[in-house]
Amino acid sequence: MVTGGGSPTGGGSGTDGGSGSCPPLLLGTTTFPDGGYTTLDIGYGTFPGGTFNVATFATSTRVLSFELVRPTGVMLPIPYAGSFMAGTYNNCVACLQFGELCVVTPATFTCPRRFLAQSGTVYFSEASASTASGTFSGTVSNVTLREWNFASDNGVDGGACYTLSAASFSGRWP
Repeated sequence: MVTGGGSPTGGGSGTDGGSGSCPPLLLGTTTFPDGGYTTLDIGYGTFPGGTFNVATFATSTRVLSFELVRPTGVMLPIPYAGSFMAGTYNNCVACLQFGELCVVTPATFTCPRRFLAQSGTVYFSEASASTASGTFSGTVSNVTLREWNFASDNGVDGGACYTLSAASFSGRWP
C-alpha cells in the first residue's frame, strides 16, 4: 500500500517555470497487488542487475512505481537509505516514477505523461531478492517529481512537476 496526504484523486499538476513551485501530489491509500524482483537486464544501461519494483495498479489512470536497482556485482544493504538524485532514469539506483493518464494491464502500464523523482529521500526497509515471492516496502519524503521523457531520458522543457511531502509503501508478490 502507499500512503500519502490528500485525496485519492489528486490535483492538477503545475509547471516549474523556474519558480520552484510545484503543487503537491495528493495520494490516498492504495494497495499494490503486483510487485516483483528480476535478475534480468531490463534495459537499465549501467545498472543491468536485479530490480525490485512495486506499482499501484488500483487505478486505470495513475501509477506510482518505486524501484531499487542493484547494480551488477554490487550488494546494496537492506535496509537502504538514500536520496533521489537529479539525473537520469538510466543511472538511478533508487527510482520513483509517477504516471498520469495511464493504460494499465497488470503488471505493465503505459502512460503518455510520466514524472521522475529528482530530489528527496528514500528508505527501503524490506526488499526480498527472490523472483518466487517477497516483499518490498519503505518510505519517501520531500520528493520533487519532474515531467520526464523516458525515451530520451531527459526532463521535459517547461514540463509539469509535483512535490510529495511523505509517503509509505508496501508490496508483496506473488
